[in-house]
Amino acid sequence: MVYSIGEVAAKFNLSVSQLRYYDQIGLFPDIQRDHAGHRQFDDHDVDLVAQIVSLKRANVSLPAITDFLRLYQAGTATLPQRAEILDDQAASLQEQMDRLKETQVYVQFKQWDYDQALATGRDIAVVPADHETFEADFMATLEASADTDGQAAFRRLQARYPAGLCVVPFSEVVAP
Repeated sequence: MVYSIGEVAAKFNLSVSQLRYYDQIGLFPDIQRDHAGHRQFDDHDVDLVAQIVSLKRANVSLPAITDFLRLYQAGTATLPQRAEILDDQAASLQEQMDRLKETQVYVQFKQWDYDQALATGRDIAVVPADHETFEADFMATLEASADTDGQAAFRRLQARYPAGLCVVPFSEVVAP
C-alpha cells in the first residue's frame, strides 16, 4: 500500500515538515516519489516512521536514531550493537521514570500534608516535631492504596532527606 506524506503525518501525529526533515537528514533512504516528486510511503517506510517516533519518545537524539537505522539497514550482523543501544536507552528511561515517580510521590505527600493541615487547623509552615510519625502515617496511606512503586519511591525520598520531607524544597526533589 502507498501512503502520502500527509497520511503518514496524521497517523503518527507529526507535522508534514517533520517528515520532510527526517527525509532530508537521511532517515528514509529508499523513499519513492511519484511523477510530481511527492514522497510515497510504503508499509516499510511507515514501519520506519513508527521506529523513529518510538525512539524520539524515548529521548533518543536524531543523530543517534540515524546511527541506529544505519545499523538496522546493515542487517543482522549489527544486532549486538542495536541491542546495546536499546539496553542503554531502557536503563535511561527507567532512571527517568524513577525520578518522575519520586516527584509524583513527593507532590502527593505535600498534598496529604496540606490536607492534614486543613483537617487539623495546624499551620503547614510548622514542621511536625516527630516527622518520622508524620511520614509513617503517609506511608500507611500508600500501603492502603497498594501502590508498591509509590512506597519504594517514598522510601528513596526518605533515605535521601533524613531531616524530613516536610522541609525539603520541591526544587531539590525535581533536580536531576
